[in-house]
Amino acid sequence: MADSIEENFEQQGRPRWLALAPSTLKDREKKGYTGKILQRTGGLAASVAQDSGDDFARISIAKRYAAIQNFGGRAGRGGRTQIPARPFAKLSDTDIEEIQELVLNHFTT
Repeated sequence: MADSIEENFEQQGRPRWLALAPSTLKDREKKGYTGKILQRTGGLAASVAQDSGDDFARISIAKRYAAIQNFGGRAGRGGRTQIPARPFAKLSDTDIEEIQELVLNHFTT
């Protein structure tokens, strides 16, 4: 699961996330940043943690703003800014199939 989330950041979404707003691009250029979406500081991607045990696997994201970036919604003072969903904490169909295969192999071998 953690590898899948890392791949989402690397590819800027699978499927690709919506582009940044022109105003956001202008602000980023002014500040000298031209990197990938959701990776201005790298803090969000770096905050993804994984844990597992005999009967569970868990992913957590330790940034307060993670949900608004993942699901989208209104943010800012008075909710004046609309943040589009950029689902980084999402598994692709291929990811799910690979996880299912790993689980089946575990129980059948």
